[in-house]
Amino acid sequence: SIHIKETNIEKIISELFMFFELEAKRKGIKLLIEKKEVNTVRTFYSDNYKLNSVLTNLIKNGDTLLAIS
Repeated sequence: SIHIKETNIEKIISELFMFFELEAKRKGIKLLIEKKEVNTVRTFYSDNYKLNSVLTNLIKNGDTLLAIS
């Protein structure tokens, strides 16, 4: 089921960064977060669990592509 609620995207990205940072360092991969200032304040709504899953898969897929290149 889907549970849409106000989401702190910066917090989710920061938590994923901390989770994957050590593994990336071990593999010789430098993880970076590039934060850009946005002038408009918008509320972001999402299913936190599903968003976290999608971002985790993107990071893992990127790591796999770097490992085979």
